[in-house]
Amino acid sequence: QKIRLRFLASLQHSNKTLAMIESNEGDYPIFGASGFIKGINTYQVNKEAVGLVKDGAGIGNVYLCPKYSSILATMAFLIPKDNIKAKYLYYLMQQLDLKSYTKGTTIPHLYFSDFRDVSVFLPSLDEQQEIVEYLDKKTSQIDSLVDKTKKEIELLKEYKQSLIYEAVTGKIDVD
Repeated sequence: QKIRLRFLASLQHSNKTLAMIESNEGDYPIFGASGFIKGINTYQVNKEAVGLVKDGAGIGNVYLCPKYSSILATMAFLIPKDNIKAKYLYYLMQQLDLKSYTKGTTIPHLYFSDFRDVSVFLPSLDEQQEIVEYLDKKTSQIDSLVDKTKKEIELLKEYKQSLIYEAVTGKIDVD
């Protein structure tokens, strides 16, 4: 079944800035454009939601935000309606080309009104759960491979640097 995004989630904005939460400490997570920032003593949503970077660097990035969390003003919450699971919405938002909906050049902006009428595939709640479980398993495996590859790349860079150092300091014979 195809359905427009606006029938799957409502939008909630934030007015929180880094300056406002600087001395605020607590157990409730707050997210910004680069992900989790810290724990604060208040929250904006009481259910799992999708955090969407709508302004500036990282525009279009999405985060699955747990119950009792908050976001900075550069983001918006997509609050799932009863017909969609939060994690399915999270995966769904990741595959949309949100950058194609951005406006502005110096500081790009993303407005829900510009992409809320995008039609997306919406299976039943049971099928959504199956898809989420499948994607959780597969993306976890891929993330492990990515982490391993990053470590291997770092080791190769270090090896390259040591070869350069040894060659230019005369510590190895290049003949």
